[in-house]
Amino acid sequence: MLQADRGLIYGDTLFAQGTAPPVITLAGAPAVPIPIRVECTLAGALGAWQGHISFDGGVTFPQTFTSSAVPLPLTGAGSGVALTIAPGNASANNVWRATCATLQDQSGNGKHATQLGSTVQPIVTPGLNGKVGIAGEARAYMRCIGFALPLPSTVRYHFAVFRLRNAAANQSVFGRGDAGLNFDVTYQAADSRLTAYNGLPVGNNRPLGPWQIIERDIRNQATDVFKVGSLIATGDAGNGATSDPQIFASAGGGLGDFELLATAHTPVQPDWAAIRAAINSPAGYGAGAIEV
Repeated sequence: MLQADRGLIYGDTLFAQGTAPPVITLAGAPAVPIPIRVECTLAGALGAWQGHISFDGGVTFPQTFTSSAVPLPLTGAGSGVALTIAPGNASANNVWRATCATLQDQSGNGKHATQLGSTVQPIVTPGLNGKVGIAGEARAYMRCIGFALPLPSTVRYHFAVFRLRNAAANQSVFGRGDAGLNFDVTYQAADSRLTAYNGLPVGNNRPLGPWQIIERDIRNQATDVFKVGSLIATGDAGNGATSDPQIFASAGGGLGDFELLATAHTPVQPDWAAIRAAINSPAGYGAGAIEV
C-alpha cells in the first residue's frame, strides 16, 4: 500500500525550472508532508537574489528570503527542513519544487516505490484535503523494485486514487518494469479512454480533472472488472506475471501526466464499499471528494 501523505521521503535536490537556475538542495523533513515551492522574486547572484517560499503549491508564500551560502531553515509548516542554495545567478523565472524520492510501503511488506534520479522524481503536490499527492507531469516515474506480481492463475486486485491532468497518446498510469505491456493502465488520447492492457485493451472512458478511484479485479477472465470512478468495464485484459511495477510509466508506454494519492495491490478481495466510504469520510479526503 502506497499513500503519498504517509511514508514520503523527499528528494535531496529540488526540481528546478526556468533560465539556468542555481541548484537548491533539501535536508530534513517537516512533521507532515507538504508541497514546497520556491520562486525567485528578484534576480541576481548568490547573496543578492531574493525569493519567497510556498507550502501549499503556490497559493500563498509565507516565507521570504535573501539568498545566502548559509543553509536556509524553513519556518511554519516547513519547520524541520533546511534548503542550501548553490552559487549562481538566479533569474526572475526560476522556480524550484520539492520531489518524492521514495514512498514507503504502508503494508509492512517493504514494497517501496523509489526513484533515485533527481530530474525524474515526481513532484510533491498539494493533493486533497491537506494530504499531499505526487505528480508525474509526463517526465517522472517511480518503480517498486523487487515487487513481483504473480502468474495469471492467481487472482489479484488493484486499487488507486488519482486524477488525470493532461492527455497525450499512450500515457502510462501504472505499468510493468520488465519487458512487455501487460498490467498497464494507459490513457489513449485518440478515443479519450483509460485502458487496462495486455494485448487486448479493456477501455473505460474518463474525463480529465476529477479525482477518481480505480478498482480492478484481475484474474485473466472475460468477467474481469475495470472500474474507474462511476464507470465499470469488463473484459479479459490479461494479468501476466510481472516484476518491478511502475507508477507514471511502463516498459512499453510513455510517461503519464497524472496525480496520485494512493495505490495498492492485494491477493485478498477488498471490501470496495468500505474503501470508498473511508476515502470520502472526513478522516479521509473529505465527504464526496472522490468520484465513486
